[in-house]
Amino acid sequence: STHVIGRLDECFSRFGYPHVVCSDNGPPFNSQDFKDYLGDCNITHVLSPPYNPASNGEAEKFVQEFKKLLIRSVIGSSRSGRNIPISMRLNECLASYRFTPNTVTNKTPAELFLNFPVRSHLSMLLPSDNFKLKATSDTRQNIPQFQVNDKVLIRNPHRSWYKWVTARVMERIGRVVYLIILMNGAVRKVHVNQMRKSSLSDDLHPPIRTDQSWLTDFPNQEEEADPEGAPELTDLRGGSPQLPVLVQQPQLSTASNPNSISDRPRRTIKPPDKFSPSKYGL
Repeated sequence: STHVIGRLDECFSRFGYPHVVCSDNGPPFNSQDFKDYLGDCNITHVLSPPYNPASNGEAEKFVQEFKKLLIRSVIGSSRSGRNIPISMRLNECLASYRFTPNTVTNKTPAELFLNFPVRSHLSMLLPSDNFKLKATSDTRQNIPQFQVNDKVLIRNPHRSWYKWVTARVMERIGRVVYLIILMNGAVRKVHVNQMRKSSLSDDLHPPIRTDQSWLTDFPNQEEEADPEGAPELTDLRGGSPQLPVLVQQPQLSTASNPNSISDRPRRTIKPPDKFSPSKYGL
């Protein structure tokens, strides 16, 4: 009964609680735990008469048809030499039953249950299955627009002195997602809220490419390494936040010059003040 209650609870959490549950007189349905569960859910439990399966004919008929589908699936997979797990066979049989139109209603059981046509292997053969994303107007939502080969600044996700790095737009792959190339040749997927237009000179950005050879030149398009030796951008303190200033990262070497200034603030490290009862006279 615990397993049956778990399955019913999963089903009810998705589709809601019914008014009535019909079942036979099996041991899981006659247990006190099952009766208490239905009582807590305010569901009426109707039991069929003993030794009369016809009283619950709809469920018995479905079990009979499902056994036939499962036997056909097992025989078909054994003849073809495929080793399919039993869970996948059950899903295939259920999909075959739920996605096949009924001769009386001319609709599939899934469509009658969900109230909308379900996409299946059979519906994929129809010409109306040609799905395309609808183009939406981004100008009404004040979303920045970038064109191919535009000079841009992208936010640097790594901890560094530089908040922005120079790049160039290579392709628009989504409504708000672009594919850009950095100065070191790395290709990165960037959201539009991490980009801004650049007014710097062309020599500070990657060169313009007129062909699509960059797709094969850089197979790792998700490289997140910082550009080494490439000019980067940062908003200096006291400067204008709208106009970033081009700076170069200083090379600090503490090994060759021990008296060099570190970029980290110096502070006195003290041991933690631990709680002691004697300190407070306890």
